[in-house]
Amino acid sequence: MTNKSLKVDEFYDDSTCWFCNWYPGGLIGVLFAFASSSRLKYAADLLFFSLNTARKVRGTYVISLWVLLIASVWLLFWSFGVVSALTFHFAPLVVMALLVSMFWTLEILRNVVCAAISRDVAVYYIVGADQSHWDRSLYSASTSWFGSICMGSLIVPVLHTLRVTARGLNRIHSDNEFMFSCADCFDRVTAILVKYANNWAYAQVALHRKAFMRASRDTYDLFTQKRVDVVIGSDLTSSFCVLSSITGGMLCVIVSGGWTFGTHKALTASVSTVSFFIGYFLVRIAMAVPQGAVCAHYVCYCEKPGCQELVASPVPERIKELLADVDVEVTKAP
Repeated sequence: MTNKSLKVDEFYDDSTCWFCNWYPGGLIGVLFAFASSSRLKYAADLLFFSLNTARKVRGTYVISLWVLLIASVWLLFWSFGVVSALTFHFAPLVVMALLVSMFWTLEILRNVVCAAISRDVAVYYIVGADQSHWDRSLYSASTSWFGSICMGSLIVPVLHTLRVTARGLNRIHSDNEFMFSCADCFDRVTAILVKYANNWAYAQVALHRKAFMRASRDTYDLFTQKRVDVVIGSDLTSSFCVLSSITGGMLCVIVSGGWTFGTHKALTASVSTVSFFIGYFLVRIAMAVPQGAVCAHYVCYCEKPGCQELVASPVPERIKELLADVDVEVTKAP
């Protein structure tokens, strides 16, 4: 009876700890949703429009399923490698290297899906009919465009992390002028670097077979000329994909963490951490379908604004709204 009570108390303490850790995150998510309510309608309209177009293209989800299958098989072998690495002399370093390889490999697979989907959806926008071949797009993404995809998969996440860090430092050190200036300078530098490496480049990599850096620069310039950069700055579709991936990772943590806690309690933390990343990246690969469709939507809107398939696009109306708000703010300014 005493042992049973002790186990219940231990589980209660751990559960309370989990609740205290996750509750602020959930509260922040709710506040974020309310704060971004003015942008939610546009994000929903854009996702609906882009996914509706993607459904008209044959093999859109087949690409994602094939890559998910490849990722699952690779993760199976990767897991065996991690277990074997625990017996090495420098086990922490080997495991760290394996984690980096997992991040990069799964990011590459996600961008393979994104590039292939972007190409097929863009062809549909331009031609006005489904003339794509999903197998050819997947083959090209795995061969001809693969170098650019690998480079983008390595640079963009690092750059994005640096930019998020810079923005965080901006908020933390707002009272310290020196630190605020350093953080602001860091933020501006990363903002400039985004011109040469961004997630929107994969559509031009797939459509025009450009190198990644050139595609990033051309896409950035194109968005600036057409004022689409104003819309992208307040777009929530990427946030939706990331939050969906985090949710998938959390579900994996709940399942694997709960099972490990009951069978091998000492391994709960490590198994939960690995499970989160596995679930996160697998969902990210699945969410590459809407992300690729949205990417193709923006690029085709800039390159071919007169496309018949883009007549009902929510992008031009959103641009007008945002520019009108900017004009009102400028008028009210003293």
